[in-house]
Amino acid sequence: MVITKWVAKESVVVTDEWNAYSRLPKEGFKHLTVNHSKNFVNPQTGMHTNSIEDYWSRLKRKMSETGPHSGRAIWAHLDEAQNRLWYGLKCDNLSQALGTFVSHIANVYPLKPKENAQVVKTTKENKVKSMMDKVQANIS
Repeated sequence: MVITKWVAKESVVVTDEWNAYSRLPKEGFKHLTVNHSKNFVNPQTGMHTNSIEDYWSRLKRKMSETGPHSGRAIWAHLDEAQNRLWYGLKCDNLSQALGTFVSHIANVYPLKPKENAQVVKTTKENKVKSMMDKVQANIS
């Protein structure tokens, strides 16, 4: 089962009642179901598959917009489509997409200051400091 490779064993998995999913509890998952022939939300648990079905539908649509994919390239296309769906990024707003992308990289890999690093001040900052030092000297 693909799910055993990508989903933590203790996870709650909500599916429809397709027979292949009946093995999930034996694999260590908590399994909740929705019987779509009766309702779209399980009346006892309140669980549904609407969110994932909507997401999957939008992902398939995005993938079909960019043409056929095969081999390893499909993962790059899936990653891009997923990123665009999660963050609402449009192809026509490159600056927003780039800004979001860079901020995500910065969150994952924050810059750490080097030890003994010296802060380089601009000429303007040096002039302001020099003037402040003179003012302090005159006050004393």
